[in-house]
Amino acid sequence: MTDSENEASVGQYLTEAQHLSVVSHPVPALNPGEVLIAPRSVTLCGSDMHYFQKGCNGSIKILQPLCLGHEFSGNIVELGPGVTDRQKGDLVAIEPGVACGKCELCLDGRYNICPELRFRGSGSAWPHFQGGLQTRVVHPAAWTHKLPPGMTSEEGALLEPLAVAVHAGRRAGIKPGSSCTVIGAGAVGLLCAVAARLSGCSRIVIADIVRSRVEFALHYRFADAGFVVPAKRGATAEEELEIATEMAKSLAEVRYPDGTPVGRSNYTFECTGVQSCVQASILATKDPSLLGRKAASPGSQNFLKRLTINNCSINACNITHQIMRNLRNSRHTIVEFPSDSLPPTATTWDPATDGLIAAFGPSSSSPVIELRRIAKDCYSSEHAKQIASWDAPSPLPDIPVDRILSLQYFADTATICLILAGGDIVIVREEPLPGEDLIEIVGSVDEGIAAAAWSPDEELLAISTRANTLILMTRDFESIANITLSPEDVQVSAHVSVGWGKRETQFQGKRAKALKDPTVPEHVDEGQLSSLDQMQTTISWRGDGAYLAVNSVQDGKRRMIRVYSREGVLESVGEPVDGLEGALSWRPAGNLMAGIQRRSDRVDVVFFERNGLRHGEFSLRLSAEDMESWASTITLAWN
Repeated sequence: MTDSENEASVGQYLTEAQHLSVVSHPVPALNPGEVLIAPRSVTLCGSDMHYFQKGCNGSIKILQPLCLGHEFSGNIVELGPGVTDRQKGDLVAIEPGVACGKCELCLDGRYNICPELRFRGSGSAWPHFQGGLQTRVVHPAAWTHKLPPGMTSEEGALLEPLAVAVHAGRRAGIKPGSSCTVIGAGAVGLLCAVAARLSGCSRIVIADIVRSRVEFALHYRFADAGFVVPAKRGATAEEELEIATEMAKSLAEVRYPDGTPVGRSNYTFECTGVQSCVQASILATKDPSLLGRKAASPGSQNFLKRLTINNCSINACNITHQIMRNLRNSRHTIVEFPSDSLPPTATTWDPATDGLIAAFGPSSSSPVIELRRIAKDCYSSEHAKQIASWDAPSPLPDIPVDRILSLQYFADTATICLILAGGDIVIVREEPLPGEDLIEIVGSVDEGIAAAAWSPDEELLAISTRANTLILMTRDFESIANITLSPEDVQVSAHVSVGWGKRETQFQGKRAKALKDPTVPEHVDEGQLSSLDQMQTTISWRGDGAYLAVNSVQDGKRRMIRVYSREGVLESVGEPVDGLEGALSWRPAGNLMAGIQRRSDRVDVVFFERNGLRHGEFSLRLSAEDMESWASTITLAWN
């Protein structure tokens, strides 16, 4: 008898649409080649949501209680007979589709379309092959993938959708320098964009019906151009085709940042399954045989009947799903530099080549700044190409060692911009033209610079000086606004923090205490500084570049968050918050900003709206020891 025979697995089972029940089942004895897994991280796919909402996924209906979740990872807790290449405790990702391994398709390496395929968390097989939303799962060891050291269970759970994207990219046979369209900016669409970029696509456009998804993809450079699909549904097949044609035409008119129209791409990844999007994806591709689709969807099976024969050849269209067995480590590079080298101080990406631009120095022992290019296939510091090196002593006596506040690479001009705390703005040209300098100081701020940040579209530079001014300038370093950060700015926002005005203007009857409004706080924050405040300034742009926020200390007394428009107009000032520190991060899409508030007994992440009003908070799980050590300084970044 094995240990598993005494165990039970408790899970969430879908018994009917929108109804989950906690069910306990005995764990079966392990057969040869099987392992018992304790799931640790499970992600939810769109198919899980379809099952939950409707009790089916297209034409596949649940015929018995179904445990959802096919994207998951976990630890092996028991080994079945004959398993020698796994150990107890191994963290593994689960390949959810288990094929027969014997048919012609399996032997040809295309086991993902095996007719006997059993798929976790799906009603496609009988009895259903239960998913990972339970405490124990018995799974063939050969269909697990051991995660490398340092990879988390959450990352392991994402390997299945990543495998979808990588497999689709390989089936497409992407060539370097090509263009790509991704329809659908969800998780799989974003991963397809990543896979396309790693495979060599130099121009990627992404489309989605949700504007915030497109903005997210552009902000984090999953794509170079975006298109928001109009929300339209056709009542007839002809109307659907008309919508698809219009969508493909509008998509072709979108322009990349350099002004080049998207036109028809070399490759298209259709990641929605929506009928009109499937049709549009074919129309948007130069050669429809290079169309990759994640999965078929109800209603889209007959769409080819409504396309003219010269638009595509169905036999050439690739319908892809996951194939994790062929998913290898595409990018994981550690480049170590000699211990006597200058210390690395800043990095930035070159999106055109997927290379890294790294800055080294200056340091207390040397004022030198050195820039190096680390190619995506670089595995040794010896192959890191030196771009430039120069002495950069601090011009200000109270800054003994200059610091790089901002490092930005402009792929279209092959230039690098460095903003230094000492006040210099430096441009380094990788490929200087005749008459141009390799290194040029294009401007200086005599008082020094406290913070700097480029807008997401790389068209505007915001600089906060040590003289309490904000400078906005163009990419050509022409000033468009020079703003003084004044204590009187607080008058811009007349925040109401107590419900009944000042105490001296309130009527204080003898029953006032008993009738006191419980929503009125006992204490009103005045913006007092945290004892650990390092007096730094932070600039954060909203994802669309329309607004920026500056978090700085005013006259050494209180922190103020000021929100400015792209034109330099002061829009609002955040309400005072005691213990507010210098961290600030604007949500990529939307009007929320996050900051850090340090209290005597805890640290909170606090939120502000664009109008300056506080919008809630949550506490971090920190011990008193944490707060005094590594959590004494906290930075923020939105996912």
